[in-house]
Amino acid sequence: MINNKTGLAKLMASRNKLLNDLQKKLEAAATQAGEVMYDEIINRVIDKLDKDENGNIRNNMYNKRLISSIDLAFSSYYTSEGIGLASEIASGAMQVVNFQSGYYSNFTTQASLLPIKPLVMETVQTWLGIGEKGRLEKNGYLVKIAQAAEVKQAVRDITLKGIVGGQGWQDTKFAIKDYIKGNPQSNPFDWLNKYTRNFVYDTYAQIDRTTGRMFADKLGFQFAVFEGGIIKTTREWCNERNGKVFHISEIERFDPGKSMQPNYNPVTDLGGWGCRHHLNWIPDSLAVILRPDAQKFLQAA
Repeated sequence: MINNKTGLAKLMASRNKLLNDLQKKLEAAATQAGEVMYDEIINRVIDKLDKDENGNIRNNMYNKRLISSIDLAFSSYYTSEGIGLASEIASGAMQVVNFQSGYYSNFTTQASLLPIKPLVMETVQTWLGIGEKGRLEKNGYLVKIAQAAEVKQAVRDITLKGIVGGQGWQDTKFAIKDYIKGNPQSNPFDWLNKYTRNFVYDTYAQIDRTTGRMFADKLGFQFAVFEGGIIKTTREWCNERNGKVFHISEIERFDPGKSMQPNYNPVTDLGGWGCRHHLNWIPDSLAVILRPDAQKFLQAA
């Protein structure tokens, strides 16, 4: 059993490493997926557009009908890459749940954890849309991400704008490339950046925080260490709390201000969009060691 700051630090470092490794792995997969998505759109649609002698896209019915091929491009993308990305996220989520079980085994008995893990696993599977035998449900969260409907609509809008406006074929092609692959100068909020940040890291982080709290609640843990380290982009709000111990009553009053997303939940969202910090829940006995005034919360209870 861990009952000191050194042992806890090792556990927290393991959590950081797991989430960072999962993110990097999926970022690489998403980059590859972006390449395939772009090639499908260019080969099936953009390269087939009718152009005039100056390289401008003609505003004619042939080109307007060609827009329907965008559906075929994304259907092909979904089959070859999208579904694989969704499965990758599902696998990572299960690794997070397994880590949580191992984390709490350092503070309690396996007998105490045995009835909790199945409940946690079921919650995560329902959340992500994972059915029996690991199958992804048709209208589940992961399948919707894999289908990239938001991206398909954006590509459709860019293409239609190019046709109706008689824009340059190369300009339209570059606009799609910037949207999918990204361009720090013209479009820092491309699909790939949003995917790897919001859908990937935030999803893993929220699963980590949600499942962590489920275990902690069942075990009666009232305190958590706010941890995740400090980097150049760390918000001041997170910086002030990093490494400190908080009682659940304090956590429930968290307010990160401008970075707070709609329907903000302090336990699962912490510092808001893109927050890389975690709550490492600990038993009361360890909380008193790490934070001497923690006793006041226990006395009040």
